[in-house]
Amino acid sequence: MYFKEYLQKLTGAYGQLNSNDKIEQYIVDNIDRAIEQGYIKVYYQPIMRVTTGKVCGWECLARWEDPEYGFLNPALFIDVLERHSLIHKLDCRIIELVFTDYGKVRKDTGTSEIVSINLSRFDFGLFDVFEYIDNLRLKFEVPKNILRFEIAESVMLDEPELIMEQISRFRVNGYKIWMDNFGNGYSSLGLLKNYEFDLIKLDMKFLHNLGNDYRGRTMLYHIISMIKEMGILTFAEGVENREQFEFLKRIGCDGVQGFLFGRPLPYPANREGVKQKGLVIEPEKERLFFSENDINPIKINGLAAFENILDLVPAGVFWKDTQRRFLGANQMFLDYYGLKSLDDLIGKTDEDMGWHINPEPFRSDELRVINDKQIITNVPGQCIVKGEVRDIRASKKPLYLNGNVVGLMGYFIDVTVEKFEMDRLARLSTTDELTGVTNRRGYRKLVHQYQSQYLEDETDFALFMLDLDDFKSINDRHGHEYGNQVLRAVCEALRSAAADNSVIVRYGGDEFVVLHQFKSVEELEVLKSRIQNELGKIKLIDGIETVVKASIGYAIYSDFDDVERLIESADANMYKDKRSHKMQ
Repeated sequence: MYFKEYLQKLTGAYGQLNSNDKIEQYIVDNIDRAIEQGYIKVYYQPIMRVTTGKVCGWECLARWEDPEYGFLNPALFIDVLERHSLIHKLDCRIIELVFTDYGKVRKDTGTSEIVSINLSRFDFGLFDVFEYIDNLRLKFEVPKNILRFEIAESVMLDEPELIMEQISRFRVNGYKIWMDNFGNGYSSLGLLKNYEFDLIKLDMKFLHNLGNDYRGRTMLYHIISMIKEMGILTFAEGVENREQFEFLKRIGCDGVQGFLFGRPLPYPANREGVKQKGLVIEPEKERLFFSENDINPIKINGLAAFENILDLVPAGVFWKDTQRRFLGANQMFLDYYGLKSLDDLIGKTDEDMGWHINPEPFRSDELRVINDKQIITNVPGQCIVKGEVRDIRASKKPLYLNGNVVGLMGYFIDVTVEKFEMDRLARLSTTDELTGVTNRRGYRKLVHQYQSQYLEDETDFALFMLDLDDFKSINDRHGHEYGNQVLRAVCEALRSAAADNSVIVRYGGDEFVVLHQFKSVEELEVLKSRIQNELGKIKLIDGIETVVKASIGYAIYSDFDDVERLIESADANMYKDKRSHKMQ
């Protein structure tokens, strides 16, 4: 019913509302009461995905069920509230009701469905609508990926710079923006050029008398083709018969809405209504397959196979948009991180999830993939999973649509056990089995690390060579096993003496090496004395009194600039010390 006809009926039916002014005043005076008393309600109208013929979402529409005057026409009260700068009260209430319904639906069905919410042009000037939505969304724990906000094309004509800034603010922060009523008398192709939208919603007048209007069909075909060529989804409202739907399907329209599929009703009633019509509500996985970033990687007839393949892949598979926000993932990915559903993931970055102690390497890699179109494979990294630090290897590559990079796709495998085993084998190969300190093989790697550090910043180091005095006689008197106990006791003494800034090596038999970085030469004599003192504390091993002494010599790397000459000099100094012991 048109607005004037409705107005005439209303004024005729209710004597006290006998003029436009009184109707208008009633709306202005009662909007707060209508919100408080629950007269403002949300009705939902199904949105269909053309390629599947399934319900893929719901448009949220304001309704005023007045206890005195029944249903007020939205065209009436929305117009009045806009002219009196009160529309933001209605829109805030609708958003709050939609978010509340989300929690109920999630609890009842275990799934979430896309909802589109209309924003008035006045919302952008009367208050910070973005901040309100973002804060309320966090309060109700509503995922960004199910939200769509519709802005009528007429809004762009009022303060275009402000609107452009606000649209950009929403989209940069992960929200989807649809242009509503495209072609409703205000449209300009310049809007498509100057503003960025995720979907264009064509006004219902395009479908009027479509079957007999060749020029109209031709124009609609080219409009949809042009919009899709720009990488924007298309949507037609006002679909009332099968002929219109089939035509829109043939020309590639992405979504439709209209009385053919369902009228606006409260959510529970409409959900039941679409089922009675034989319509299917799109499963969550299928919705995510048809991507939050307008990416359709496979034709619809490959969807089931695609899902099955993803769930069979023994790796965590994921895909992201150009802002590095997650668009989807396979079941193994969700299970690995302990996520209950994709809603816990979609629209978030790695940083939002808090998975990495240092997220910068992951961010840098993904920006190279997106911006430089690089492919990275088997890159090592670490992530925090259920309270543990896990080792992973990740591979990522650009995701293309019509030749343009629209995101990335990747997978990872957990290599924690594999890495642990490799590290264990590496440790075994460089660790002395008897004492647990570094062995001679490990020494070669370590001494070159010390050498490299010296070449980089001139941090000097010394090499101490130790040889136990009369160790052969200890073995001869008490046996080989007892000798092993002595060697272990010596290593403990060296650990105490060397503290945390030296490395101990069992060089072979009863010979040991200590590598020590120093700042002053005086440190070296102090360390030598400390080693001798700690060895002197060994008095009793396995109930047997024991005296352990060692000959010690050291050399300084900067005196030679060569590791072979370094150890030769330390060895020579050690034997010099041993000779002095024999002379005592």
